[in-house]
Amino acid sequence: MNIGFGSCIILAILFVIIGVLFAIFKEKAAKFVSGFNSFSKEEQSLYDKVQISRDIRNQCFI
Repeated sequence: MNIGFGSCIILAILFVIIGVLFAIFKEKAAKFVSGFNSFSKEEQSLYDKVQISRDIRNQCFI
């Protein structure tokens, strides 16, 4: 088996798992977005956590 093909399969599985986690946990999964968790609670409340989670989910599936 080609190493490139194997790497693509592993990464595809990883992205599907991450996408499913963001789809299941919705707004709770927003804290796993890079940099979002470092904001203060007041600053986090200014952002739409559901939309952030949906965007990451869509990026992982695409």
